[in-house]
Order: sequence, then C-alpha cells, then structure tokens
Amino acid sequence: MIKILIPILALTIAIAIPVLSKDNITQYKDGNFINVSFEQKETPKLTLEIALSPNKRQEGLMYRKELDKNSGMIFIFEKDQPLTFWMKNTLLSLDIMYINSEYEIVKIYSSTKTNQTSELYPSIVLSMYVIEVNSGWAEDNKIEVGDIINISR
Repeated sequence: MIKILIPILALTIAIAIPVLSKDNITQYKDGNFINVSFEQKETPKLTLEIALSPNKRQEGLMYRKELDKNSGMIFIFEKDQPLTFWMKNTLLSLDIMYINSEYEIVKIYSSTKTNQTSELYPSIVLSMYVIEVNSGWAEDNKIEVGDIINISR
C-alpha cells in the first residue's frame, strides 16, 4: 500500500505546483496579466496584459485613453518572425520593444505617433514577443537593445 501512495503523492505534487518557466508562456490566456522584469536592471516590474489570440493582438491597446505607469501589453506570437506594428486607433503614444524567443530585446521604438497607419514600426530582427508601454518608459528606465526580460505571474 505504501508503494501505491508514494507515486500518487508525487503525481499530486507535480500537478499542484504550476510551472512558471518562460518556455510555457502560452499557457496564459488573453486578458490575463503577467509580470515582466529586466535582468540586471533596477527597474520597476511591468504588469502586462496578454494578447495571445489573433483578435486580441490585432486590437492591442486601441481606444485606450490611459495606461498605468508600469503597465502595458505583451503580444505573444507562435515563433520568431518578422513583425510590424502600427498605431491605428491607438490614442496613446507608446514605446514598443521587440523581443526574440531567447527573451532578448532586439529593437525598441520610442514615442510612437498616435492614431495613424502611415508610419510603421517593423521588428527588423525576428521576434516572438512585443511589449508596449507608455511613451518614455524604456528610456526613463534605461532599457536597451540586448537587455533580457524575465516573465512571472
């Protein structure tokens, strides 16, 4: 009887402890929130709304009139790929950070132009994630290309 209980107990423990590794971020759902910090930086954590589905990624931060100081949105794609964002119906000026599958920031745009589609913001480098935050946040917090992000709940 003890032999049966030990494997069951081990299985229960393994299921009860959520895995928070970066590799399974797709376990999250649209509209949920995650925290992002930056390795070797003394910056505030960002609380980011998740945009995972094509519809949520397309909507993004459209029509929002304000964004809390250390908040924003993270767009999650299936793999590293060329990405381009625009600011259609986006009322806020934003900073855009493109991030590859290794969680390295590969491109940053500061202070995007609002509510327009004539200026595009391409990743230049293959990217899997995009973070949008208030305009000036990246510069104010000394975020640079090459910085690494950490994701947690």
